[in-house]
Amino acid sequence: MKLRILTGVMILSGSVCLGQQFGSPTTALDKAGFEEFLGKVQAAAELWAKDDPNDPLAEAHKTAAYTSQSVPLLKAASGGLRGDAAVFVAAKLVAPLLNSDSGTITEALPIVKSLHTRLARYRDLPKFPAGMLRTLKLPDKPPGGSAEGSLRAMATFSERRNKKIEAEAKVIHHNVQALELEQVCIRLLLKANQPNEDLRVVEHLAKLEKEGQSTYQNVLDAIKLEAPTMSADRAGKMYDFLLALGKRLEMTDSNCMDPTNAVILTDQNSRFFHGPRFPGMDILAVVNVLAPVAHKPTITLPTMEEVLATSSLNHIKARLAHGRGYSRAAARRDLQDIITRYPKTNGAKQARALLEELTRRR
Repeated sequence: MKLRILTGVMILSGSVCLGQQFGSPTTALDKAGFEEFLGKVQAAAELWAKDDPNDPLAEAHKTAAYTSQSVPLLKAASGGLRGDAAVFVAAKLVAPLLNSDSGTITEALPIVKSLHTRLARYRDLPKFPAGMLRTLKLPDKPPGGSAEGSLRAMATFSERRNKKIEAEAKVIHHNVQALELEQVCIRLLLKANQPNEDLRVVEHLAKLEKEGQSTYQNVLDAIKLEAPTMSADRAGKMYDFLLALGKRLEMTDSNCMDPTNAVILTDQNSRFFHGPRFPGMDILAVVNVLAPVAHKPTITLPTMEEVLATSSLNHIKARLAHGRGYSRAAARRDLQDIITRYPKTNGAKQARALLEELTRRR
């Protein structure tokens, strides 16, 4: 977990790497091997709860694999997971399935889907009452009284702030692990090589995009990783779904929320980081990864200048249609900005036409 400090603001972030590929499995876990691995997971969970960066599972995950005999053991170990560390344990327990054969993955799918639904959930940042937040503002002047009393008052003030920040950091800590669990589960759904599971994955992608979550990108990353293993027919069906979704969103930007990154405000309610993304472009890029596998044509992607121009134009049209709080003078200024910034784009051409229309109405 990373913490960057600005004036009165901290940026708290976590990251997960989906691109890790486990090596060729060399250890098929029997009952004794599974129990040993489970012990390592439990020990790692204790370190995770303390935000200890050491990973005692790094080597084990490179070679551990499950067999059909492992699935009942996995079911028993994962079925009763509860508490804060459950999401961590779940992610680490299912990871060896990435090294397993397709039959074992298929047999374990009910476990994977249950864990994904039950535990791969992002928590919201806590909301603190206004009265409590007022006590976290720096006083205009140092507290009066004796030096000893002033030190006690400042210590109490620091303790209140630290408790708030710790509560928010705990949410990010959880959400980073929820993201890792989701990534592993999505890859396993794809590795199952079943039409229903492929549909589940792309529908989940569409849902995340619609909700404005930046985590849609992690589903796309998983599809890219698995694309080379797909049959032409399977890749073609995914190509068609993503092409339709990507074309619908092609020129649309989205202010996406990242539940694993937060702007931590020391004396206000904090918020998750939001940033501009272009889901349509990201989806169409994956369409082009699927294209050669599916024996279908690649898509000529618009330039980023074209996307920015058209996206800005769409925002102006939407604000004009809304009417309130956006004058025609402001619209003309914004349209001229598009024309100046992106002069050679089709978006600029449309902006000129709209600018002329607004000018005639004056």
